[in-house]
Amino acid sequence: MKQYSIQSGLLDRQRTFIISPDYIAFDNNDLKSAGLTRINKPNIKDIKLLIEPIQWDLFYVGRKYTISVKDNDNKVLTICMKNFFGLRKHYHQIFQEAVELIWKYYLTDIVDQYLARFYENLETLHVGKFILDQQGIRIAGGTLQLNWLETELKIYTRFFVLSNINKPEDHVYVDYNDWHTEILYSLTKTILKERHDSQKS
Repeated sequence: MKQYSIQSGLLDRQRTFIISPDYIAFDNNDLKSAGLTRINKPNIKDIKLLIEPIQWDLFYVGRKYTISVKDNDNKVLTICMKNFFGLRKHYHQIFQEAVELIWKYYLTDIVDQYLARFYENLETLHVGKFILDQQGIRIAGGTLQLNWLETELKIYTRFFVLSNINKPEDHVYVDYNDWHTEILYSLTKTILKERHDSQKS
């Protein structure tokens, strides 16, 4: 278990943030006496991880680190910490460590469950607006369809792109601020590697 003391705003009080193998918790209440809001691991549905610049007028004055946790009832717990004017530089290290623990404790298990359904049960997966089946990936209600063997994955700062290798105009952007992005990225990366490796052998 790791426990951190962070501030959500420039003048905010210190707030407790806990990452445990069994739960994630944060002091998101107005009053410290209200205690921590906690989501147990079996109830974690999805997690968003985001770094954004803080801009005042034309000047960048810091960074905002956000971890959003959605439970099975679609309630969201948001953990936010901000680095202003070079202060609290250690928040970047805290965020990186938190991301590693979140993957280790929660997201890896969620992705593994999806992969077991995909490979062992040959299920069609619905991840947000995306549909992943044995042939490829498509968007629900859309016309774009990408075959696994013709799909490439490109990573950028704020989003990643899935596109047709032979027809780059056939592509879709996936913003890191969207729900399911972490899960979708891991799933597509794993499936693409497996399909391309199988084609080579």
